[in-house]
Amino acid sequence: MGGPDIADLKREFPKEIRELKNSLEFVSKQYEDLKDECAEVEKKNAALKANQEKLTQELERVKKSVHENSQKIVAQVQYTRIKNVELKEIPHAKEENLSSILDRLPA
Repeated sequence: MGGPDIADLKREFPKEIRELKNSLEFVSKQYEDLKDECAEVEKKNAALKANQEKLTQELERVKKSVHENSQKIVAQVQYTRIKNVELKEIPHAKEENLSSILDRLPA
């Protein structure tokens, strides 16, 4: 008949089963390793998300503080200039004393 006889099949069958079992164990280990890796990545991702949320809140707080401080500075600058006097087109004389000139101005 020319085909494999039963004795050959009985010898080869356990060998092929072992190879199949080894392959299945290898794939199973790779799957478990990938599952563990995915779980670790998910934990890191959750931690990064939480950290990013904290940073976003802190950024908003800092932006608000900067805006408030900018408004305070503008108000302070305007307040300090409220009683300023601007003198224009007054000739400059050598050795003039601005304090004595201002003292002579009426209040």
